[in-house]
Amino acid sequence: GPWKELLTYYQMKEDARIKYDTVISQFQPAGMRDQSYQLDQPDEIPRLKGELTTANLTLTDEQDVNVLDGISLKVQTSEHIAIVGPSGSGKEDLVMLLARLIDPSKGSISVDGSDIGTMPEAVTGRRISFVGASSYIFAGTLGDNLFYGLKHRPNGSGGEDSRGGNWISEAEAAGNMTYDINADWIDYSAIGVDGQADLTGGALRVLKMVDLVDDVYRLGLRGTINPANNPDLTESILRARTALVDRTKDPEVAALIEPFDREKYNTNATVGENLLFGNPIDERFDMERLAENEYVLSVLGKVGITEQMLSIGYQVAATMVELFADVPPDHELFQQFSFISSEDLPDFQALVTRIDRDSLDQLTGEDRASLMSLPFKLIPARHRLGLVNEELQPKLLEAREVFARDLPEELQDAVEFFDRDAYNRAANLQDNILFGKIAYGQAEAGERVGGIISEVIEQLELRDTVAEVGLGFDVGIAGSKLGAAQRQKLAIARAILKKPDVLILSEATASLDGGVQTRILANLKVEFEGRGLIWSLHRADLAKDFDRIVVMKGGKAVEVGAYDDLNKDGTSYKELAAAE
Repeated sequence: GPWKELLTYYQMKEDARIKYDTVISQFQPAGMRDQSYQLDQPDEIPRLKGELTTANLTLTDEQDVNVLDGISLKVQTSEHIAIVGPSGSGKEDLVMLLARLIDPSKGSISVDGSDIGTMPEAVTGRRISFVGASSYIFAGTLGDNLFYGLKHRPNGSGGEDSRGGNWISEAEAAGNMTYDINADWIDYSAIGVDGQADLTGGALRVLKMVDLVDDVYRLGLRGTINPANNPDLTESILRARTALVDRTKDPEVAALIEPFDREKYNTNATVGENLLFGNPIDERFDMERLAENEYVLSVLGKVGITEQMLSIGYQVAATMVELFADVPPDHELFQQFSFISSEDLPDFQALVTRIDRDSLDQLTGEDRASLMSLPFKLIPARHRLGLVNEELQPKLLEAREVFARDLPEELQDAVEFFDRDAYNRAANLQDNILFGKIAYGQAEAGERVGGIISEVIEQLELRDTVAEVGLGFDVGIAGSKLGAAQRQKLAIARAILKKPDVLILSEATASLDGGVQTRILANLKVEFEGRGLIWSLHRADLAKDFDRIVVMKGGKAVEVGAYDDLNKDGTSYKELAAAE
């Protein structure tokens, strides 16, 4: 019954442990074989070279049906092998066996006479890379994901007490390892670099190889840095700002950007942004909740515009209710007037119906805060409601001065004010270069300004530096902040970066467009010259430039040979290529 199954399971685990310990002992120096160890691995990780052989390789599914049936192949680990076949031919299962992701039911896989099934995972894990049709990206930065395959064990001796306290003794008592999680785990020597600077250069090279470096560059422009830790980059960004200002001497460029000027109201920025004239550092000056901020309300009171702001809020709410009463939630108007959502509209509709405009000064609590929140979100150049007019703007500029002048000491670290000569640590790189707002109403203004910024960055030779900042981009849970194509490219780049002896791919570029597929394939063939490249292709015609082609059909390797030998009438390969 269940107990017998449980005992069988634990016996299998014990057998596997004994087998693993026996294999590990063959790679360890004799003096260490009787010692306890963590992250067991050989001191030297042998390379996978020579002949890759599969002998009677068979894989059986749960119904005892052979998914792969007696495959015997002999190829060199330095060859580029294309595996092709129709859906269900077994090609995906074959590459998973070769990558040691699953074990065969019968038969063996060996390299230069050594069975890879008995090799320590530290050997196969470092010397073989695998990328499937859909790859997992974990929460963290883009760089964390890219460098993950290089994190083998901490540099230096394990167990250093960087975390303080008695965590080492507690870990030992619990049977856990005592390696320091805060140590630098990246194995720089594994890919032949001396440190972080060289590693970053190599990373950018690989990102270019998989057509991802432009995306990382754009993510870098959206990234932030600490000026104290990056003085050189900070200075470079300020030089880029100056260069962009020089470009605005051209009237056509000047029309695209409204720069920040302490003495002028920026009609392409929100009322809230104009009031603060800076970026909030934390939630104390959250732009969405300025109407609830006591200090902000006190500033409005000092310049005498509190009731005017409340009246504007009522007018905005009434206008929005009138405009959107019969508009579908997905209508583009909701995008244009983005300060009010379709979900919030019913609440404002009820509010406008319930209150009397002539008694706004008597409003309290949530009703007052709701109406007061709307003016802070208005952008005159975009919303064109005529409410933030030339009469109100000077008052808001006065409020800007009062806000900065009277800011309490305890709040002075809550906002980073705009300064033409200083880097704004709360703004991203692009906003620091722009130092202003892109003008609404100008055709393709965003794309044109982005192109000009890119030109400035290229002239100052900052593109790679900005892309390096992009390595710090938080990809979200399971890479949710990246697109599907970006996640796949990142997975391929991660596999390349650790410099495996054999790279195995299973339809890894199938989700990418044709041009990108062709570029990545060409780049990988150059990168892996002299090293193994085994690729289960989703299209047979892509196999043309490989050293050897394996044609799968019904779980069997029905043809093996060079392209010129197989691309003939009557062959399974020719038939497969013609059918696609």
